[in-house]
Amino acid sequence: MSLKKYSNGFTHNQLIILGGAGIIVVFFILVFLGVLPGGRDPAAERAQLTFWGVFDTRSTWDDLISDYIEEHPGVSITYRELSSSAYENDLINALAIDEGPDIFMIQNSWLPRYTNKVVPLTAQAFPPSRLDVLYPEVVASDFVYNGQVHALPLSVDTLALYYNKDTFNNKQIVFPPKTWDEFKLYATRVREFGAGGVLSKTGAAIGGTPKSVNRATDIVGLLMMQYGATMSDVSRGQATFDSDVGLSGLNFYTQFSSPRGLYYTWNDSMGNSVDEFVSQRAAMMINYSYQIENLQAKNPFLNFGIAPVPQRAGAARAINYANYWGLTVSAKSTNSAAAWDFIKFVTTSEAGAEKYLQLTKRPPALRILLQKYQNDPLLGAFIQQALTAQSWYQGDNAATERALTNMLELVIGGKLKAQDALRRAEDEVTLIISRL
Repeated sequence: MSLKKYSNGFTHNQLIILGGAGIIVVFFILVFLGVLPGGRDPAAERAQLTFWGVFDTRSTWDDLISDYIEEHPGVSITYRELSSSAYENDLINALAIDEGPDIFMIQNSWLPRYTNKVVPLTAQAFPPSRLDVLYPEVVASDFVYNGQVHALPLSVDTLALYYNKDTFNNKQIVFPPKTWDEFKLYATRVREFGAGGVLSKTGAAIGGTPKSVNRATDIVGLLMMQYGATMSDVSRGQATFDSDVGLSGLNFYTQFSSPRGLYYTWNDSMGNSVDEFVSQRAAMMINYSYQIENLQAKNPFLNFGIAPVPQRAGAARAINYANYWGLTVSAKSTNSAAAWDFIKFVTTSEAGAEKYLQLTKRPPALRILLQKYQNDPLLGAFIQQALTAQSWYQGDNAATERALTNMLELVIGGKLKAQDALRRAEDEVTLIISRL
């Protein structure tokens, strides 16, 4: 039996199949565009969203929000920058009386006490395994709880080593230190003493309390972790850094402020560590990427470099210290679908994340951008460290910082032995964590 062919060369059955396929293609196109239901969530296409954050100005977010609204004209987003000092208190109070934002930022160590305040992405909508494909491992460690993603980042910052290039050149130091042994050697080579044995130029701004050393408690935490300390156990609700390795990290830090120590290079009377570095009285300091803009503003002629933070000699793997923010959605939001859609738009797309990088000059979070910018002269060190960054749950960050500050003051002031001060700090932090 022969099949009748039409002038176009197709048989009757072939035309039916082609026509059916065309109808299906048109159907899915209309669904995707939102003309027909079943594709995009209609709730995500029409919503008024409020967004609270810190450190980012409104102008930073204007372009990103405009890009999203261009594709989602039924959505409006209002961003509000809050003071970092009052941010969490204002946020919690607003959420308590149902006046909080739809979208807000959380610090990377906050999640365990925010799980009842946010609505996560379902595992079907955003599998947690996708995080390790998109971001450094620390992100999944910080933002996945009970098998669900609770926040997504735009940037991952880490502690890195700032050093004065002119000082290093004058002292014939060719490369920045890669290990803490080299760091100690260079600090003693650079330091200078004046009349009466008083430090007139310090090799490194390290070893003091937060009164003089910016981010001192983070540096101590980094050292404890590099020595092998497990800082806290969320499942048991307690701090766990009172150990031999935790003590080693603490002692390593405080040796730099001991006048009788071999590596004495700092004391609390020297002023703020950032200002000492700016004025070139300190050859090295350890800090985050946000200090770059600060240094350039305070001293445009400062010739400084940035290198990865030193590691312990012979360490099997590098350990770096993460400090960053993620975007999440309030559990009380009536527009959670639209809120998460916007967050995914700016955090998981290369274009959106790269625009944020260019606007803020902060190290990116997306792996594809880590690869692209790893050799950036200013951000490169921070970017290279993101893949080996770690963090720890502190409960109430401000309260934990006060406990660690008290520990440093007791040890450096000679009021308590390091072991006793460490135990006391662990007890205080355990109490902070257990309350939350």
